[in-house]
Amino acid sequence: MQLLLALVFFSLGMVGVAIRFYMVRKDVEAVLMAFPGSRAFSDYEVFTELSVYAARTYLITCVSSMVVWPMPHIRRGMLDPLELESLPTAVRKRALYSHWLMATFFLWMCLFAYDLTVTQWLRDTFR
Repeated sequence: MQLLLALVFFSLGMVGVAIRFYMVRKDVEAVLMAFPGSRAFSDYEVFTELSVYAARTYLITCVSSMVVWPMPHIRRGMLDPLELESLPTAVRKRALYSHWLMATFFLWMCLFAYDLTVTQWLRDTFR
């Protein structure tokens, strides 16, 4: 039963990763058009010198965090609320779903690993 539960959440996490890969391939231009000259992406040019794929992944990850938690970015002055509203709704939904699927996967995998550790410790202790 534990293994089945772990596989279900692993599959959900992989769906989140697949959505993120799709966004890296298809949505970067839409994101750059929605955030022209934004302070949030000042490091984007540095990453493009290293690797185009790494830069795109960094950009999409930043956008996902801005969609999920916009207020800290707005308070720091890195994001204008109008810029966030100009982001296409399809990109916003994909970022939201990808972020929460991967966060759920991470949380459940931590709990699963903790459960395995405690179960093994109890077996060894009370044998």
